[in-house]
Amino acid sequence: MREDASTVRPALLRIALIALAVLSVGSHSSCFPDFPDPAADAFGAASQEAAPQVESEVVERLGVEHAPKAAGHPIEVYRTKPPEKPFDEVGTIRATVAALPDEAETREVLLEALKNLARQLGGDGLANLDESAATEVTGINEGVVGIEKRTLTAVAIRFQDSSD
Repeated sequence: MREDASTVRPALLRIALIALAVLSVGSHSSCFPDFPDPAADAFGAASQEAAPQVESEVVERLGVEHAPKAAGHPIEVYRTKPPEKPFDEVGTIRATVAALPDEAETREVLLEALKNLARQLGGDGLANLDESAATEVTGINEGVVGIEKRTLTAVAIRFQDSSD
């Protein structure tokens, strides 16, 4: 049985249009929210910078415990000489991070982590800052990788005239 050309062409045209619609819709993941577009995920992840992972800790508490300061409480930094007003040491604190390409940014990240720890201890400032660097060696897939880490250590201080 031979089919008439007038019935074959419309059927082929419908199939072609359906195939075209499926192909064009399939490349847009927004039409299918349950199926993310792998290419968008790969490029999106690469373009977004991850926040540096900072490890911070209280090495030693000193003196009496104080209530934490509010998140926005200013923390003064005394890099070379101690403050002129009377203070008490409330703790030795340390922060470590994998070195960032920009050395100034690395210091800023570490300093911010120490300020947050000082606030948690009820402090008003940081003194006796000491910066160090070390290379952490780790094995990945039978290879060895060195990761440069920066550490900033300080003494959290609380001014004697400070209120809780």
